[in-house]
Amino acid sequence: MRWGGQAILELSRTARTARTAIARSQLAARAFTVLVGGPLILLAVYVGGWWLLGTLALISAIGFAEILYLYGHGTMPGFERPLGYGLGFTAALLYIPVLLGHLYLLRAGPDGLARALVTVAVVWATDLAAFFAGRYLGRRKLAPRLSPGKTVEGAVAGVVAGIVVAVIGFGAAGVLFGLVVAVAAIIGDLFESWLKRRARVKDSGTILPGHGGVLDRFDSLILAAPMAYWLLRLHL
Repeated sequence: MRWGGQAILELSRTARTARTAIARSQLAARAFTVLVGGPLILLAVYVGGWWLLGTLALISAIGFAEILYLYGHGTMPGFERPLGYGLGFTAALLYIPVLLGHLYLLRAGPDGLARALVTVAVVWATDLAAFFAGRYLGRRKLAPRLSPGKTVEGAVAGVVAGIVVAVIGFGAAGVLFGLVVAVAAIIGDLFESWLKRRARVKDSGTILPGHGGVLDRFDSLILAAPMAYWLLRLHL
């Protein structure tokens, strides 16, 4: 019995060590992707024009392929043949370029560089704050059926971080902008989680280490970009 108990204890310790090592490796991969991919996106936004348009087109093409991948792994809404398949295919084809294309429109408009950079910064601040606050402070689940890892505490931290960044960029007017864009970013993330839940997969792809697919990385920006564009056009 003593040897059996020691063996179970040792196995438990080994399992905890393995989980810790996996978590650290995933976090390192996530950080690597952000450190490498982040500057490339910022560079595309800074240069604008065809560089930004080409970057968004590439993201849209890969994202469309990932949506088809999700469809192949489960029951996706709107893909029931024959009419539904055509409508679902069209919606999937337009979903990313139409929404994410607002970032290009934002960059091409008045004060485009500053507005586009602040929008991206708000989305990233929301994502990062929600991730770390949820990881270390999260207690209450935000949407357990869609994404068990997301918490209310993480969402609140994400919104606060988004507002802070927006205020730094736009002053007092940034409060409304940060609130709307941060909430849109969280909803975009949850929507992509819903798609993955319907497809019964964890990630939309494997192209980005630590993040999964392009949809996993840009899901927040896909919905936040049009909200930022129209809010700035109408109110700021």
